[in-house]
Amino acid sequence: MTDYILSHLEQGVMTITLNRPEVFNSFNQHMGRAFQQALDDAAQNDNVRCVVITGSGRAFCAGQDLKEVTSETSPGFKVIVEETYNRSIRLICNMEKPVIAAVNGVAAGAGANIALACDFVVAKHSAKFIQAFSKIGLVPDSGGTFWLPRLVGMARAKALTMLGAPLSSAEAESMGLIHLASRKDEFDNNVNQLSQTLASMPTKGLGMTKKALHAGLINSLEDQLSLELELQFQAAQTSDYAEGVAAFLEKRTPKFKGQCAEVGSPSRTRFLHMTNACWATSQETKFFFLGNLWNSKCGKWSCCVFVRISTCTTKKKHSNTACTFGRASATATTTFQT
Repeated sequence: MTDYILSHLEQGVMTITLNRPEVFNSFNQHMGRAFQQALDDAAQNDNVRCVVITGSGRAFCAGQDLKEVTSETSPGFKVIVEETYNRSIRLICNMEKPVIAAVNGVAAGAGANIALACDFVVAKHSAKFIQAFSKIGLVPDSGGTFWLPRLVGMARAKALTMLGAPLSSAEAESMGLIHLASRKDEFDNNVNQLSQTLASMPTKGLGMTKKALHAGLINSLEDQLSLELELQFQAAQTSDYAEGVAAFLEKRTPKFKGQCAEVGSPSRTRFLHMTNACWATSQETKFFFLGNLWNSKCGKWSCCVFVRISTCTTKKKHSNTACTFGRASATATTTFQT
């Protein structure tokens, strides 16, 4: 990786810095390839649970370096747009981890649309978003014509792209284009708080949520319902789901690990008896899915997916507590050993 891109991993957050401040972090092909390598590394690294993209110096990114486009050795617009920008946008949007754009200064042209492709945009009050393409007779690229009308509506999208007027971060926040416009002295802290919060959450679940939301932009209702069912099934098998439910029942803060490992199979354990008072026996285990609990006394269940939450091997009478999740309500024992 060249010095055009800097990357740093700390506490689960990978910060990727666009590092050509002398040209306002505008892209050439070398920088594009380095950026894509950094994004791919972040996607593949299980220790990375959130990604932050920002810029060096006064700018976030000014888009394409026009010197490359106009040089005699230029590969041409088609190659540049596909290889430098389209590949980068796909990597950001398909990454099953939250991505934050920390917009520290001007974001123009493709630079603005790289920011909009991220899941969260936090921008300094001094930052500007500029769809600069119309000023030189070009068309918005890097997903701009996809995201803008969906984020702010067709009328505003046309005004932003055709007139090309600078948009302040405060205006961008008020119209729902970005997550947060931040004062200069609070910017770093706001980005850090958001990234640390996301990095401490169930990463696989967030990735599936991102996938579902993106698909919902183009899916029919039936297709979206099917996708939600599929993703919910996958999420219910993660260790983070088991930890989340266990923490809820035990009234403690969950400790998510962001792992995709599945929890154990219920095949060698007994289901919990749902009685007013219950004597625990060896390997008595609680299973939970979407608020529905197996009642082994009457032999019925409302869902065929079971996730092991915790196991008790102590022979003693447990106290009971009422557990209510959505429409499901049951009385269950509260003494568990995780």
